[in-house]
Amino acid sequence: MLRTIIIDDELPALDWMKRLLTGSGSVELAGAYTNPMDALEQLGSEPIDVVFLDIEMPVINGLEFSGHIVEISPSTDIVFVTAYHQYALEAFERHAVDYVLKPASPDRIGATLAKLSARRRQSAGPSVKSGGAGEGIRCFGRFDWLRDNEPGGAVKWRTTKERELAALLVHNGNEWVQKEKILDALWGQDHIDQSRAYLYTCIYTLRKKLSAMGLERLLQSEQNGYRLDVSSIGCDAAEFSKVCEGEQLVDAASIAKMVRAVSLYRGDYMEQDGYFWAMQLQERYRERYISLLKRMAAYYAGVQSYFQAIECLRKITDKNPFLDDINELMIRYYARMGDRLSMIRHYEKFTKQLKQELGIEPLQRTVLLYEHLRSGLSDDTFSL
Repeated sequence: MLRTIIIDDELPALDWMKRLLTGSGSVELAGAYTNPMDALEQLGSEPIDVVFLDIEMPVINGLEFSGHIVEISPSTDIVFVTAYHQYALEAFERHAVDYVLKPASPDRIGATLAKLSARRRQSAGPSVKSGGAGEGIRCFGRFDWLRDNEPGGAVKWRTTKERELAALLVHNGNEWVQKEKILDALWGQDHIDQSRAYLYTCIYTLRKKLSAMGLERLLQSEQNGYRLDVSSIGCDAAEFSKVCEGEQLVDAASIAKMVRAVSLYRGDYMEQDGYFWAMQLQERYRERYISLLKRMAAYYAGVQSYFQAIECLRKITDKNPFLDDINELMIRYYARMGDRLSMIRHYEKFTKQLKQELGIEPLQRTVLLYEHLRSGLSDDTFSL
């Protein structure tokens, strides 16, 4: 079964494609969207085999949007579905698998699905692997060194201290780490001689493990310390940092990268490991994550994709449910969507949490905003 998404701003065309694809018996319909921006999060967070994509849409042209798909989900095939002949050349230049003219017929869609299925079978055939997509270093949530050919998909460490040593060296970002700093971080100041011997044992076993992986050169040593050069290995924290550097503008050209960055953030930096030495960077990453989500929510609201804006804000409330400005924005966006019930439920949930967990009432501004919107007035007319 091909996991499929349909994107078309015209509801009749969207419904017709739904009927054709679900009636084929070879498609699992994973999503259908009238606003392409609403599809980005799903594309970045779960495997999608194919996107059936309209070209002429008001929010963003389908040809331009296909670039975001390729960036965020390179293994996803793209089929353009349009009423116009003139885009065919550019579509295939953008690596389209097929180009279907509206109104599509069952036979025409059947031929496209046969082509897609054959393409998938061919790509799943025997091949030489040179580092799978599941390989790399994961720091968000918990520290793991992912390896496709390891049982369970990740490196198994001989001891918890060997694992923590690897995490500490990765944490220091290819910089030299003095032995005394390692000893203090992993064992504290007690039993220094015993701890030093344990450190040498951990270094030996780590080097042996890296050698078995063909990566012995990554662990470097000098008289006073060690360095683990993982710059050639993918790392979720490093990729996230690149996107967040300089608080770059969130716009149609950059939103796919932003969605990808958010999908990497599976939890706070090494939060499940409880390493005290990681806490400062953990807080910094959390702040960057929240800042990025705020900017993404503002972008989505600007293109009237309020559902996606609310999803970004909800991720922030998962980290801190008591932020007044975030909860007020959620109330506003529910009102703009015309989702009165969700607006009421969210306000009631927020005020209940404030009372039960902090023993306080919501800000007067929040109460007045809610009453204003509940009465059916536009949030554009609200002022204190």
